[in-house]
Amino acid sequence: MKKKLALVIGLILALLIPVYQIQAYTLPKRLTVYLRPDEGPSGTETLVMVRVRPESGSSILYLYVFYDGISLVEREPSEEVWWESTSIRYAYSWDRTITIPESTKGNHTIEVWLEYTLGRFSKREANFTVTDPPFIEVLQGVDGVDGAAGATGPRGAPGPIGNVGPQGLRGPQGAGPPGPEGPQGPQGPPGPVSMTADKNSRVATVVSVVSLLLSIVVLLLGNKK
Repeated sequence: MKKKLALVIGLILALLIPVYQIQAYTLPKRLTVYLRPDEGPSGTETLVMVRVRPESGSSILYLYVFYDGISLVEREPSEEVWWESTSIRYAYSWDRTITIPESTKGNHTIEVWLEYTLGRFSKREANFTVTDPPFIEVLQGVDGVDGAAGATGPRGAPGPIGNVGPQGLRGPQGAGPPGPEGPQGPQGPPGPVSMTADKNSRVATVVSVVSLLLSIVVLLLGNKK
């Protein structure tokens, strides 16, 4: 039983030793950050110099740079170099130029992260001082009197056409004389025949025929007498 327990412990230690060695080899040592320059107005280009003490057998490292939480450099790998005298494969130094975003006047934080084995990070911070605000300050002259106004700038481009406004009220009718009468138009088609007119016409025809017949009968009877 004791032999089996010792064998299990030995296997566990054998598995942990390489992991410990990898972490020891890849853990950055003496991480330092320099800024040149470390102050200036917004838009200044500053050189971020990152230096790490190399370790024998170390693996690749990745660099991240943030300005007030804004990512400026993302996962830039270290340069692979082989130095036979020290058995070092990677050069742990970065020189990256970044542009300071538009910021308020005062101190701002530049964070440097180094990613090493197993997704772990080593972090350092440096401060950059913005010397001018991102807006124009109104300067007053002597005794609180404002200085003379500058020359008027060039006229800007016209803006987009706005929406069509509501229609205005109708104006009063003019008092001029009526215009000349226009030419007579063409005659239109005949309208439909009225049913009432047609019925009356038939009745009149029947009455006329009956009256004519009666007249003839009377005439004939008178001749026989």
